[in-house]
Amino acid sequence: MFENPEENSAAYMIYYTTGFFIIVSVLSNMAETIPYSDGKMMDVYPLRTYGDKYANIFFCVDTACVLIFTIEYLSRLYASPSRYKYMRSIMAIIDLTAVLPYYISIIVPAGLQFSGSLVTLRVFRVFRIFKFSRHSQGLRILGYTLKSCAEELGFLLFSLTLVVIIFATVIYYIERFDENSSFYSIPDASWYTIVTMTTLGYGDMIPSTVLGKIIGSVCSLCGVLVIALPVPVIVSNFSRIFQRKQRANRQAMRQSLRVTNEPSKTNQFGPNQTRMSKSYISNHMKLKTLSSRSNYRLSRSFIEHGSTTQTTLRTLANWFRRRTRLRS
Repeated sequence: MFENPEENSAAYMIYYTTGFFIIVSVLSNMAETIPYSDGKMMDVYPLRTYGDKYANIFFCVDTACVLIFTIEYLSRLYASPSRYKYMRSIMAIIDLTAVLPYYISIIVPAGLQFSGSLVTLRVFRVFRIFKFSRHSQGLRILGYTLKSCAEELGFLLFSLTLVVIIFATVIYYIERFDENSSFYSIPDASWYTIVTMTTLGYGDMIPSTVLGKIIGSVCSLCGVLVIALPVPVIVSNFSRIFQRKQRANRQAMRQSLRVTNEPSKTNQFGPNQTRMSKSYISNHMKLKTLSSRSNYRLSRSFIEHGSTTQTTLRTLANWFRRRTRLRS
């Protein structure tokens, strides 16, 4: 019911209710950070927000959302055949991370010294949006793709780290003795190298010497090449996993249609014979399997004219006798 919203109407209701509260939670988290101005305290830092003005309203909304998410998490944990395996899954960790900051803020008193730092735990509420990935085929395929491309992504990170260190070291020693240089250390130069390799170019740090500008240009070109190398592999894996999922969905659909159409075959002999016994159906299938096409048409005529099970068995026995006599 929790994993397949198309199972019944109750599953649909649970799915849409959970999705509604996820959207409400995310929008509430965004709305409470909007600065509030009464025309007097705009120069005071930090600014007052709507979360400060309507704290009780946002608290009630957050409490309702957390209550729904907690019930969902406990229900999934109770219905799971392997609770330990479920608790270790990524989606269970996301569900727990979405509700845990709320309970920590409730338990810890506001007067403690470190209670202010617990406010930063609110950032984990953004993980509630990942709950949509449970029923999103595209997000699941993207997750499977990243998991299957772990080796390529590791190679990408290693290559980027290596190139960043090399170019940061080179450009630091080139710009070191210039008066207008903003590269005070290799870590500072690493920030410039990362921004340049990813073609962002914030402009907060720029080389001032001619040789430094040349090194910066080469760094930009190398960044494009290094980042573009594993992209075709990731795209091909995504396409392969997506096509595999589509084939599995089509096969499951054919199987469900086959199962749905099987009862209609038993009702092709007229409206008065729709209630057929199991032995009647099995005898009909035996006639279809054992006899040839001509004999099957002859045997089927007995069934179409409303013959009983005993008549069908008698016809089958006579057919075997005639076949035995012809062979002898």
